[in-house]
Amino acid sequence: DSHTAVDKAPDSLVRPGDGPDGNYPMRARFEKMLREAQISITDAIAKIDGKATFQEDCWTREGGGGGMSRVLRDGAVWEKAGVNLSVVYGSMPQEALQAATERGV
Repeated sequence: DSHTAVDKAPDSLVRPGDGPDGNYPMRARFEKMLREAQISITDAIAKIDGKATFQEDCWTREGGGGGMSRVLRDGAVWEKAGVNLSVVYGSMPQEALQAATERGV
């Protein structure tokens, strides 16, 4: 298994110096924005629910990246809710790249 559970996610899951042009700063800022959104969304859901709180699980990957899962269970409003964030690395299959490009992604 390439995932390793950690007690607390590192400050950034982006690999330092990452990217063909060293675009680490942009990727790190984007990850930070998404982490803040994840916290904001889960805080709002927990406030509306009024009973349950989110539990967070974090993991890292050997080749870089990782993620955070935040899950609420047995709430007053929601039986279960989750907001996940992953930073992944790898090659996109040519067919998927072509399909994304054709859609303007």
